[in-house]
Amino acid sequence: MKKQYRGVIFDLDGTLLNTLEIYTILMNRLLELYHLPTHDKQQYSQFIGLGTKHFITQALPPEFRTNGNIESLIKEFKNLYQEHYQQHSFVYNGAYKTLQNLQFKGIKLGILSNKLHDLTCACIRHYFPLIKFDTILGQTKRYKKPDPKGILNISKTMRVSTKRLIYVGDTEIDIQTAKQASIDSIGVTWGYRNKTVLQSSDPKYMVDSFDELYQVIFPY
Repeated sequence: MKKQYRGVIFDLDGTLLNTLEIYTILMNRLLELYHLPTHDKQQYSQFIGLGTKHFITQALPPEFRTNGNIESLIKEFKNLYQEHYQQHSFVYNGAYKTLQNLQFKGIKLGILSNKLHDLTCACIRHYFPLIKFDTILGQTKRYKKPDPKGILNISKTMRVSTKRLIYVGDTEIDIQTAKQASIDSIGVTWGYRNKTVLQSSDPKYMVDSFDELYQVIFPY
């Protein structure tokens, strides 16, 4: 018999929301401003997962990766994203319906993202206005995946034990975070990592669609 979950925590980028196009456009704009080489979407998809600082660091040529340059570009990228987060992004097919169905069934919902916290909240308000998430956590000095503190905080806030909680994500970082928090995980194959990379991280489940995901979470 499958476990019945009472709470689900979702990653955001690559899991519920495809933001690869806007990340590519904005980062390439900054790189061009400094006369640095740009990257394509496939390259950027490999930089996503460990937060904004890691994303920007990987996008820069090694000789340009000084603390001063990185911190300056983080601020510039954040400012650009705040202006343009409503553009060139889309909710994955089936995501909204699945969230609504889980919400209707009384499953508690949370977000744990390595996108900066205020930008995470802005995206949730804009792209998921009808979904009531019990807790939304983006990256801060305190919460950054794969550190499990974010999941444990959400578990406490939701009042759902880790035994009845599952984390959904598209990267090996997400699966590692779930394991460190001792909760089950679902790896989704439509995000920013290929199936082989995702399988190597050994999630509890792997799914190819939101219909499959719903059946894992609510099999009855």
